[in-house]
Amino acid sequence: MTHQNSIYGATAPAARFVIAILGHSRTMTLGVYFHEERRRPMRAALLQWLGDLADEATYGEDGPGEPDDVAAVRAIVPLIYEAARPYLIDANLLIREAAVHAAAMTLAAPELAVHIPKLVPLVCSTLSTSDYRGYRYLAEWCLVTWGVKPGPLPDPRISGPEPMDRPWAGGYSDDPPF
Repeated sequence: MTHQNSIYGATAPAARFVIAILGHSRTMTLGVYFHEERRRPMRAALLQWLGDLADEATYGEDGPGEPDDVAAVRAIVPLIYEAARPYLIDANLLIREAAVHAAAMTLAAPELAVHIPKLVPLVCSTLSTSDYRGYRYLAEWCLVTWGVKPGPLPDPRISGPEPMDRPWAGGYSDDPPF
C-alpha cells in the first residue's frame, strides 16, 4: 500500500479498510509486524501504519506520489485522527503509544491543528517515556514542531536495566537515523 514513503492509488482505500477494522477483536492478535523485533497487538501495528501514512501525506506540499493519490490520503487524515482517538487512553501501552503516534502525525493537517493542546500532555507522558526510541524521538520532534519547549524529556533507560528480550529499547544512539 506504501513503499519507501510513496503513496499509491490503493493506499487511501486500504487505509479506510484499516480504520474500519481497528476495533475488531482479531486486531488484538500478538505478532511481530513490519520489520520490527517486538511483539505487539496487530492493532498497535495498524495504528502505527496509519500514523506513518498521515505523516507521509502531510509532509511537504507535493507529497510522495501522484497528486490524486496523495490528495485521496490527505482527505482521510481527519478519519485517521478520529480512528486513533478511542485508543489514546487504551489500557495496553503498546496500543496507546501507537494511537498517540497516529493522532500526533495527523496534526500537520491545518484543520486538525486545534487538537495540538490536547495531545501535548499525551505526547509528553506516553511517547517521550516509551521503550521504543523511535517514539521518544518523535515526541521531541512533535513538541518542537508545535512550538512547545520540550524541556528535558524523561529517559526510560534511567529507570532500570533494559530487558534482554527488547533489543530495540536501548544501547543505541537516539540520533536519527535509527
